[in-house]
Amino acid sequence: MNICSDAECESYIFLTPGEAIEAVCIDFEQYGPQGGLWTAVASMLGAPQACFDSQFADGGMRSLFVEHVPDRAKLCTICKAVFWGDAKIVEPPGEPLQIRIATQMRDFHCIRCGKCCRTLDYHRECSPEDVLRWQQAGRDDILEWVHPCKNGAYRIWVRPGTGIFAEVCPWLTDTDGLWTCSIHDLKPEVCCDYPGTRKHACMTGCPTVISAVESDF
Repeated sequence: MNICSDAECESYIFLTPGEAIEAVCIDFEQYGPQGGLWTAVASMLGAPQACFDSQFADGGMRSLFVEHVPDRAKLCTICKAVFWGDAKIVEPPGEPLQIRIATQMRDFHCIRCGKCCRTLDYHRECSPEDVLRWQQAGRDDILEWVHPCKNGAYRIWVRPGTGIFAEVCPWLTDTDGLWTCSIHDLKPEVCCDYPGTRKHACMTGCPTVISAVESDF
């Protein structure tokens, strides 16, 4: 997956068809059926109505994609519905065919409410690249809050010497209702990437995007 912006400041996510299908499946696993969206996507895939209820109960979007493989145009239509942004097939020179999905985050401005930092589960999202950056920066104070796991993964933020997750990010400070990250230039990738799309922001409770969505109606 790649993310970039054009001259008009619209950002896009670029996915191969396989990555796009995986992203759709993860979306349903993460956010649930989302009203009629599950049924709408199943219908776009050409699945018979009789299978909707049984596979819906099992979260069977992955099996639907196996049984009903969409063509490129149909996959674009599905991505547009699922991710709330325009989707288009692009073929960069010398690169595999990709689906370009608009993030709809052009006008997003963080109001420093701190909701994402205080309520989202980020503990399992530390990457090896994050750890390497902290090591190269000599930030032992950050590294002591990182817990390495046996499978090579990492957990943050873990109270030093305890193995217990901190209730609140230790780098978050509140100044008169405005929340600030004290390691902003070195914060984990999961924090830098939030929110990835307008839908991601809305589904995870970002008040800035929720208010904007409500104003559209």
